[in-house]
Amino acid sequence: MFSSISTLRPATAGTGQPPLFVFHPAGGPTSVYLPLTGLLPAGQPVYGLERVDHLSTMEDRAAHYLTLIREIQPEGPYHLLGWSFGGCLAYEAAQQLGRDGQEVGFLGMIDTILPAALQQRETPEFLMERFGRFAEYIEKTYGHRLELPYEELAATP
Repeated sequence: MFSSISTLRPATAGTGQPPLFVFHPAGGPTSVYLPLTGLLPAGQPVYGLERVDHLSTMEDRAAHYLTLIREIQPEGPYHLLGWSFGGCLAYEAAQQLGRDGQEVGFLGMIDTILPAALQQRETPEFLMERFGRFAEYIEKTYGHRLELPYEELAATP
């Protein structure tokens, strides 16, 4: 059965390191954090919060993830990290923890932006450039070239 939490690096007895909880990016699993995990101090536990498709709002997803986090770490301070969309999830989780009176010791957001925060309108040209950057990322990261119908995608509401 699929679990929405994965262990990227297990806790080891006696290290005293608080776990780092990493939130999935928009287009992938938390395994994208494995290179970072290898750079962290020895004994630093890292848990990945994987994508859940059955919940539609950011608030509901964050609440679900907090239930899983608290099974591992009942009390704060909590250390949260998210890349891309994962940064939005980490931020919302931190907000909910704060409302519950829990301490957030670390909140990291890597390359996180909400679409509504973009200054420019999403013109077809802007969207085509954005799709192109996405395709470049997929090719560079996964070695798979995407052939996208840019004009068709940009014209889609």
